[in-house]
Amino acid sequence: MKSIIVFLILFPCLAFATVKSDISTLGLIAFGSSKAQKVKGVTAKEMWIHYFNEKMGEVEPERFVFKEIDEMAFGDEIDYGPTSLLSAKKMSGFIESVLEERLENINDKIEEAKVKKKIYEVNSNWAPMVEKLKKQGVMFGYDGHGPGYCGVSFVELLVLDPKTQEVYEVYLSESGEC
Repeated sequence: MKSIIVFLILFPCLAFATVKSDISTLGLIAFGSSKAQKVKGVTAKEMWIHYFNEKMGEVEPERFVFKEIDEMAFGDEIDYGPTSLLSAKKMSGFIESVLEERLENINDKIEEAKVKKKIYEVNSNWAPMVEKLKKQGVMFGYDGHGPGYCGVSFVELLVLDPKTQEVYEVYLSESGEC
């Protein structure tokens, strides 16, 4: 009975979730997310270009390229642009690699269990949430200017909501000290 009540309370919330709330959830799965940034443009390409111009200054047209995940490097700061749904779903591998590296340096069993749980959550929840966002009409992109350390930035997932003309950043790594 208790589970039925919880379902009846949560179902309306889940059914009417917005892109903004789903990005927030995706950020909880990853290493955080940004607030929405308004962009101008009529087409998706114009919105992407506006976003990158605002973030990095005047973009070089030859650096604005569509890339699949297997063409991206974790520390790739050179190119930026759109990517596919499949690549967006596979970007969880970047998160997992950061967590696995963290596991190598842990000697505490409790902390180790927390990191293993986080890896499980990433593997279980990332792709379904990305798929849910896609069903809401968003487009995915990437750039290499996410959180980093020692002067190196890492790739991040970008989510463009053309309906609201907003772009969100989802961090696939975390900043750290050198």
